[in-house]
Amino acid sequence: MRSLHPRFSDLRWTLAVVALVFAAPSLFAQYTINAGSAEGAPGQSISVSLTVTNDLPLRGFSLGLAHDDLIVALDDIVQGATLAAMNGGDGADYFLAETNPDNGPGGFIGCVISLSAPIEELAIGIDQELAVFEYTIAAAAVPGSSTSLDFSDTLGDPPVVTVMSNGTSYVPVQVSGAIDVVTPPVLDLACTIADACTCDFTLSWTNPIAYDSISVREDGIEIASLAGTAASYAGTLPSAGSALYAIVPTSGGVPGAASECSLSCIVLPPPQAPALTCSEGTSSALGCSFTFSWSGGDPYESAVLVLDGSTILATLGAADDPEVTAVIPEGSHEVCLTTTDSCAQSSEAACCSIECVISSDLPEFLRGDVNGTGGTNALVDALALLNWQFNSGPTPPCFDAADVDDNGLVIALVDALFLLNWQFSMGDEPPAPGPFVCGPDPTDPDTAGCETQPAACP
Repeated sequence: MRSLHPRFSDLRWTLAVVALVFAAPSLFAQYTINAGSAEGAPGQSISVSLTVTNDLPLRGFSLGLAHDDLIVALDDIVQGATLAAMNGGDGADYFLAETNPDNGPGGFIGCVISLSAPIEELAIGIDQELAVFEYTIAAAAVPGSSTSLDFSDTLGDPPVVTVMSNGTSYVPVQVSGAIDVVTPPVLDLACTIADACTCDFTLSWTNPIAYDSISVREDGIEIASLAGTAASYAGTLPSAGSALYAIVPTSGGVPGAASECSLSCIVLPPPQAPALTCSEGTSSALGCSFTFSWSGGDPYESAVLVLDGSTILATLGAADDPEVTAVIPEGSHEVCLTTTDSCAQSSEAACCSIECVISSDLPEFLRGDVNGTGGTNALVDALALLNWQFNSGPTPPCFDAADVDDNGLVIALVDALFLLNWQFSMGDEPPAPGPFVCGPDPTDPDTAGCETQPAACP
């Protein structure tokens, strides 16, 4: 492929200019040209800068650069930044480039900076970029292999010689370059904390080629050697809570560049339990009413209140009111609160000791013994209730006994029907203490009450 400045693309110009400017060289040194070096992975496109360090001004040049076509292919040759800035940014008036010349592989350039007045020339300078050679590394190139970029006077027909000119031609000092084939790094490395409670993590990536092996490194130390096809790794962060991870692939015995990421995670300690307060309320024959409340401590997902290490009194969530009221049986007990955080870690138990003493001076009675005769007779006691309610009959001596259904209220018609239904229609037996054995009201205190101990229950 030939690349010409658009103003001078005629082959006759090419032959005339080369013959005029690049007569047989006669002097040496004064100019040093450097082919430059680069590295890349198989299939990758790379650029190599060709530069000149000149002790004299430069008006034109020609050169050839050879390579190994098993390693790279030359795609294009373009003017370098320094040359492209000449002539007010229009570049050299004449720039011919051939990427597939006879006697290749390689590429050559013929260049004249100015073809008409005012004549521009490249001033004295160091490492001034004349051209950029653009290559593609062969997909089959093996990492670790390379090709030299050597100046050549044999490319083309007739061959193009390597010469610098400012009106007088000079053979420059020629510094060869090279292209090294390297192992490409993995792509799209993603590092993720998979479980914030345990600090488990995952690393994932994409392999641009089939590697021989892949090394996983934690803070510079290899922690795993994986197959060359592996594309992920799972682990747990060290106790320090943070680390730098690197994925280093190897192909053809040549390690590639490391792809890195940092991860941080701190395993939280178990939650601190809230302060537990245990407040006693009322008592009855069934036990004592206590209110348990708590405050402070660390945030939690759930809270469990346990009696004597085994009986769960309540299980509440974080959004529930931190207070529970429960009836505790008679005796000495320990009530403990344990909270659990979002990582299923449990706090130490917050406990308090409580004592339930049931009052021994509650009056005893027979449920349904409305008239206090010492026995429950459904028909007689039902009539006594109705007579009291509707005929100004005697007041029951113990309203707890007259509260036949134990709803806390004495409603003559309702309680009388409860007695009759029990006696004659197989209804429910009156609640504790029942109609046959004297005892205290297990639901005391209630609105019924029994101010006087019935004579039937001394």
